[in-house]
Amino acid sequence: MYNYEWDRLKTWLDQYGAIEAGIESAQDIVRLDLSGNGLKSIPENIGMLSKLISLNLSNNKLQELPDSLSKLSNLSNLDLRRNAFENFPAVIGKLSLKSLNLSSNKIADIATLQECSELRVLDLSNNLIKEINFSFPHANNLITLNLSYNFLREMGVFFFSLSYLQRLNLNANLIKEIPAQISKLSFLKEFEIIENHLETIAESLFELPLEKLSLSSNRLTQLHLDGLSSLESITLDENSFESLSLGAGFAPHLREFSCESCSLKEFLLPASK
Repeated sequence: MYNYEWDRLKTWLDQYGAIEAGIESAQDIVRLDLSGNGLKSIPENIGMLSKLISLNLSNNKLQELPDSLSKLSNLSNLDLRRNAFENFPAVIGKLSLKSLNLSSNKIADIATLQECSELRVLDLSNNLIKEINFSFPHANNLITLNLSYNFLREMGVFFFSLSYLQRLNLNANLIKEIPAQISKLSFLKEFEIIENHLETIAESLFELPLEKLSLSSNRLTQLHLDGLSSLESITLDENSFESLSLGAGFAPHLREFSCESCSLKEFLLPASK
């Protein structure tokens, strides 16, 4: 039986070279790459692609997504980086995504995140986000979170909702303090907070199972490093330290320690094994 809507969608996809010649039905499409085509809109009949797992719409000019996207019940990976979104698309809250990339847009309000409880990887870097507050669902599975290149000044509140987080990137924000609430991230392995306004760090940071810690290009003047028994790499470059001391038990398995341009007159190497 002739399917007019599928024929229209297939013709649209063909003009961007997005599907192979052997594709005969909407259910044959599992992965779709429409990146870099200057698209300003996506047709409503894209909801026909019920077997779609991965959709790449990066490097376009999109400002909104069609409501029919909510029909893509199998969609797991959605790439929307480098578009023109000013709002977090509401339809995303109706999907069961595991990975979402919304980097390099113009998004300030991320309230829709409350509905995205199945996300494991989220990239919101290079946006206009000023605060997080309680944007994440209380129960979520986030493992990797990138909030770099935004306008965040504080970060303590949202830690309570990220108990499974393993990788966190907060580079290039306006954060002055790593608060005691960092202890809530009890599975955190990689933490980058380069190029902020950091002046103080809570001692609870040094109790985490971190393997990589990046604190370069901040405003730290005093720091006592201790604990971090799993740490393998730490960078402290371009901080104007007046004093930097190491506890006897600091990072026994450290592989890399970088402290370039730190204004130190003397320095003792850590006793790494």
